[in-house]
Amino acid sequence: MEDSLYIGVDHCIPEEISGCTQELKYPQKFWTKISCPANSFKRLHLGVGDMIQVGCIQRLWKKVWPERITRLRYDVCSNSLEGHNREGQFVCHLIGEQEISIPSSVEFISYRPWLHMVITNVSSTKEGQSTFEAEEL
Repeated sequence: MEDSLYIGVDHCIPEEISGCTQELKYPQKFWTKISCPANSFKRLHLGVGDMIQVGCIQRLWKKVWPERITRLRYDVCSNSLEGHNREGQFVCHLIGEQEISIPSSVEFISYRPWLHMVITNVSSTKEGQSTFEAEEL
């Protein structure tokens, strides 16, 4: 499983942060809890109320119909768009942004989304981890 995510603040180039874990939930809108090494998080100077863009670790999955065009609701992290067969096995990498042409062998797609979020909580642990929670704007 991947352990790097991207965080962008104030239209700056997003920073890649390694060694992270992410919990991502979707009750009515996305909510996430991200833990990463404290030194990585501190250099971003993030606090409650800050608006960020998160290039997620977790993948979104979508059922698609082969040989059609499908639209995605969220922006896609680069090189993360994959096609899968009926059993969920990887078939191919796909190229696209919001509209994707689906090959005949693909029945599902998965991708790492870019989410526009606001930070709702920040904490640190004695073990040198920082955790923040954010919800979709």
